[in-house]
Amino acid sequence: MKKLLNFSAVSLVFFAGVFAALSLAPKASLAQGKEIMAFSYGTVLDISKNQIVVSEYDYDKDEESEASYVIDRKTEFKNVKSATDIVAGDSADIVYVISDGERVAQSISIERQANDEEVDLEDSGIEPAGENSLPPSAIVTENKI
Repeated sequence: MKKLLNFSAVSLVFFAGVFAALSLAPKASLAQGKEIMAFSYGTVLDISKNQIVVSEYDYDKDEESEASYVIDRKTEFKNVKSATDIVAGDSADIVYVISDGERVAQSISIERQANDEEVDLEDSGIEPAGENSLPPSAIVTENKI
């Protein structure tokens, strides 16, 4: 019985120490000025040489909101060469860090919607679908039981 009490006491002290260390670790690293990397995505609303503004979903508020990200010389671009190639309406995936209270973009990846060009059926040789577009064997004319 005494061994069980000693084991329980040692276990309790051990887990209390681990819990305390884990709960203090993030606060200590933020206090030391380390940056935390985060990810966001949304639709580009505005773009300039030094900033991108996107409409993104805020899960805490359960609504769409605008967020701005600083673009600096270290920002990497994917699927575009630079910020000047980004236009309003593009979809943006942004990896960023919070530095001095600002969201600083580390990388910006842009996806664009493909243009939905109309196909001229007369020139394509494709027949429009209609009632006679199925082969005769696939058309049921009478329900026999």
